[in-house]
Amino acid sequence: IGIAIAPLHGRSPQDLLRLAADTGDRHGSQAEFARLVGWDKAHVTRLKQLGQLVLTEEGRVVFGASLRRIAEHADPGRDAQREAAAQRR
Repeated sequence: IGIAIAPLHGRSPQDLLRLAADTGDRHGSQAEFARLVGWDKAHVTRLKQLGQLVLTEEGRVVFGASLRRIAEHADPGRDAQREAAAQRR
């Protein structure tokens, strides 16, 4: 079973990879991850259900690895949509 594609909620894969480099192996709760990326917790819960979060044995989100995984599985068909959202911000 492959990893499902989830929307990036206005973040480009490049944004996520830069943030991944900044956070490294840091880990925390799903709520902390949501605040870090600027997403709501419901979206982070959905990412977990889709298998896009890398978790510790204790169930904490590994920030850098999760961001890289999400960026790698981004839907390239949504690039135009992400660009339009970025211009509106």
